[in-house]
Amino acid sequence: MKKTVCFFVSLLFLLVTGLSCAYAADEFTVSQVEEMLQNIDTLQQMQDKRSKYTASGHYDINTTNTTTISKHNSARTGYEAYVADMFEKRAEAQKAYDALSDEEKAQLDSSLVAKLSDELPTSYLIKEYAVTPANNEYSYEAIDAESGYAYEVGNYMISGSIPQSFILVDTSDGATSWTPSGEYIYGESNYIVTYCCDKETGLEYGTHYKQVNLEDSGYFDEAEAQSIRAIIESSYPFVTMDEMKEKLKSSGMDGDLVDSLNRADLISAVQMAVWSYANVNDAAAEGLEYFASIDIPRNTGIYFTPLHDYTNEMWEWYPGKRTRTFDTRVQYRVNTLAEYLCNLEPVTPSHDQIVISELEVVKTELIDEDDGLYHITMYIALNGGGNEEDELKIHATSYSQNEDGTVSVTERSECRAECIDGIYTITTHAKDGDMIEITVDGKQKLSKGAYFYDPEGGREKSQSLVGMSEGVTSVSATKNTYFIAELANIPVQDIEIPEAEKELKLKSGETVQLAVTVKPENATNKEIIFSTSDTSVASVDEKGNIVAVGEGTAVITVISADKPSVKKEITITVAPENTKPATKHYIVFGKTEKIGWYSVSLDGGESFQIVFGNSNLEVAEGTELIIRANDVFGDPFTFYINGKAVKTDENGYVRVTVDGYMLIGALGIPDIEIPDAEESLNLFQRIIKAFRDFFAWIASWFK
Repeated sequence: MKKTVCFFVSLLFLLVTGLSCAYAADEFTVSQVEEMLQNIDTLQQMQDKRSKYTASGHYDINTTNTTTISKHNSARTGYEAYVADMFEKRAEAQKAYDALSDEEKAQLDSSLVAKLSDELPTSYLIKEYAVTPANNEYSYEAIDAESGYAYEVGNYMISGSIPQSFILVDTSDGATSWTPSGEYIYGESNYIVTYCCDKETGLEYGTHYKQVNLEDSGYFDEAEAQSIRAIIESSYPFVTMDEMKEKLKSSGMDGDLVDSLNRADLISAVQMAVWSYANVNDAAAEGLEYFASIDIPRNTGIYFTPLHDYTNEMWEWYPGKRTRTFDTRVQYRVNTLAEYLCNLEPVTPSHDQIVISELEVVKTELIDEDDGLYHITMYIALNGGGNEEDELKIHATSYSQNEDGTVSVTERSECRAECIDGIYTITTHAKDGDMIEITVDGKQKLSKGAYFYDPEGGREKSQSLVGMSEGVTSVSATKNTYFIAELANIPVQDIEIPEAEKELKLKSGETVQLAVTVKPENATNKEIIFSTSDTSVASVDEKGNIVAVGEGTAVITVISADKPSVKKEITITVAPENTKPATKHYIVFGKTEKIGWYSVSLDGGESFQIVFGNSNLEVAEGTELIIRANDVFGDPFTFYINGKAVKTDENGYVRVTVDGYMLIGALGIPDIEIPDAEESLNLFQRIIKAFRDFFAWIASWFK
């Protein structure tokens, strides 16, 4: 028992002592924290100290000089050790500072506390730049940024070329100056980020560009364009760095490798992947090999000063001014990512990602003609567009060539383009044999996608670029076509249907062919499209053959293929296939005393009178007779049907459903003998009845 107590006392002592020590370890005085802050470097100081770890001489993948290699590796190892140690000290200082109370934190110098900031200033130049306004499709300008034009620069090199991205500014608003809105944020910044796709031609800032489809670039074929689109739309800055890394991990790429990728890696890998498709022959010779790194932001002797350079956010050593250094770790990261991007599934553009660059006149519709001047409507399809936010105009100029080489204009027309089912229209006048030039221009709303930026003046003028964008862009497309009157479409104006076919009553299984006529008779396209509202009632084929299928009602619609707004409808009523003609029976209205006439209606239809004497009707079985007799002198009388008295309703009518031969009488003398229906028939009627009864008896044997 005593040992057990001692054990728990000892355990309690250890726990209390451990907790006290742990608590004490997290307690710092203001003086201790102040000393810790004094002994750490800011992020900018950490970057600046890269220059203290220097090495001379170039070191690339082909270097064999062991002294040069040793100097580079030693300098890099020294800087990396310093960075690792300093980040550890900064973390300890941050922890100590966080443990202070608010009163204690207030005692520290704010400049010391600022050293804990995890933000680095960039060399982004927020200033006003001169631009040249453009009112055509060449509305994007590469900014003249004084000594340089780069945007984000990867601090790795290939054959002396620095992977970088460039900025373009839309100058279609008429402004003569532009000021960047700040660090790049996709969808918010007032400029576009692009990659180069022709490494043989340098970028000339101040050059204007137009935005076109990758497939229309002329630099690479359709398959290569789709691969470049896949690269751009899967990478930074089309997606954020975090989004890109998540996608890489989900694809199966090693997580540690993905986490180690920095912004320079992404820029370099994307640029190399784009080059592998945009410069196919060069890529085949060079392979996917980045082999050097170089300092950009502090090196004024290098080619340019970037507007915005993120390399000062990297913690990688550089050897010194204009000196390259080889790093197998960088090579592996960039090449692995570039290979992944090069093997992505090609991406085709959606319709709202296609820049309007082509138009096609799909139909010319002849409206009328007056002394050789034809009034026509032209129907135009575009290879892109159709968004309700597009602001497009269509221009049509009809003209003819004179013998002396001059041109005579017949008419110029212009209208705001409105899209209906993907087709735009314009109405104009032309003479037979005129050339008609159709132009579509204006503003097009594009969805987020990858595009090609073509320099004004062609490939020799400036670097060609690929990039990502969305929103409004200026577009223009033109096409010339001959107008030949006899080839123009004469539209359908009407469809005529015979009166007898507007409503048809058919029996199930019955067929009929509609006799529709297209007007005018010289319409170019007389094709008619038939459809039915209910195939279970009636079907119809492309020639207008109707087949009654089942009982019910259906509507057959007849539409002009040339002009869908021209259509007619036909109502079809189908009776069951086994419907037979109803059996008819004789109804005899007997001659009686005093009764002057009978008023008779069949199934509630129009009434007719049977006046005096014996009269008879041949009526279908199931018909409802509504009968009223009238006594000439107003004496009372009684209705009799087949010898039995029946009562009238409150209005004096008798309702009878025919189910056989009947004798109907209305007698004022109650003791008269009433003959039956058969006795009231004459000889001819009796013979007919006998034949009908005989055949009915024969038919009963087959039921």
